[in-house]
Amino acid sequence: MQVQAAIAAPHSNVSQYNIKGNEQDVLAVVREVAQEVIDAELDMNASLMSAGLDSLSAMEFITTLSARLNIDVSPTSLYDHPTLDSFASFLSRELRSNEMISTTSREDASSISQREDQSRLLFINPTAKQGIFVWRQKGAASKPVVVFLNGISGLAAGAELPRYLPNDVSIISIQAPDLLENFHVKNITERARYYLKMLVSELDGHSRSMHLVGYSGGGPLAFEMALQAKTPALKCKSLCMIDPTPYCQIPEATESYLMQRAKCYDLFSGFLHRKKTGFKQAVLYNDVRSVGQLEKHVILAMSSEASASELSCIVDTAMKQTAELIARDISPHRKYAGPCAFFIAEPDYYIKSGMNEDDVRHPDGVYGWSHPLSGPGIEATHLLCGHLNIFQDDEAMRKVASTIKSLLNTENIGEP
Repeated sequence: MQVQAAIAAPHSNVSQYNIKGNEQDVLAVVREVAQEVIDAELDMNASLMSAGLDSLSAMEFITTLSARLNIDVSPTSLYDHPTLDSFASFLSRELRSNEMISTTSREDASSISQREDQSRLLFINPTAKQGIFVWRQKGAASKPVVVFLNGISGLAAGAELPRYLPNDVSIISIQAPDLLENFHVKNITERARYYLKMLVSELDGHSRSMHLVGYSGGGPLAFEMALQAKTPALKCKSLCMIDPTPYCQIPEATESYLMQRAKCYDLFSGFLHRKKTGFKQAVLYNDVRSVGQLEKHVILAMSSEASASELSCIVDTAMKQTAELIARDISPHRKYAGPCAFFIAEPDYYIKSGMNEDDVRHPDGVYGWSHPLSGPGIEATHLLCGHLNIFQDDEAMRKVASTIKSLLNTENIGEP
């Protein structure tokens, strides 16, 4: 799963080199890209991470390198091959053995459905329109659409909404394109801009108004979209936040990448597959010492290689979107002034996830969101369930749906 089908990096204008696995040529390209990103001379045996690559610049390094060599390289391969020399050797072997030379464009590139049988994917929707939109319900074209954003967009949460909302209400879940193909944005603001651009096209023939609903990490993303959706092409009529990630500066993780990835696997295997795994403990006790070993353990723990591959895509996307959250702009001038509803579940979820308890138990009662949501007028509705159980809890869903219906029925809502 480290080198997938050839996919040119989106929005990339770098030159593409036709290199067929010659190790010296590959090393020259790797060194060139590394020096561009780190802006320093590097020794062949220097560790890239200790030389200055962090989680964000590593993504830039991988994306640029993928485009120049015309292959799609997983960021995890950096941790199995940490130096310039070892990484170049790895890439040259992959280029030779897999004959990955191609001029395939991003639009024609192979998706996850070509790596795994589509019918065996449990959570990723390989037939999502434009690779992004999952229509949960198609209602009256003249009415505003409800746009739902999950923490890792497009997974299980949100599928329950049609049971609680009227049939004439259109409901769209946004699935992260990262789950299907190589997708690169620098931050959450760029991601929101891309989603809005795609929505304008998708809603052709429908109302140009929408009600945004953001759950977990999808809350900050819904907020970003609400700030930008102020044009005749697409307007945000209201914003509903369901136990969103707290509004604060999230510190960069001090744990190793391997430990972060192991914890992410534990979280999603429990949330999605209802499996209790011990990948974090395995890393802690040195039973797993590399990303490659971790991936092998994941395959053994899942019911099939297809499930393991899908889970790996989900974890990749989760870690990428976490980096976007860390880099988000929380300047005090950024405010949404339109109608808004706010729900809180048990705050222990975010505390256990490693967030500062003072930020989670903020005195405003809404995780620090009162200022960006225009002051003390915002009040939280408490849901008597855990963060991960909101969409399986009938009482919680009835509360959320009742509020969304009230926002849908509000007349003469001014533009934010």
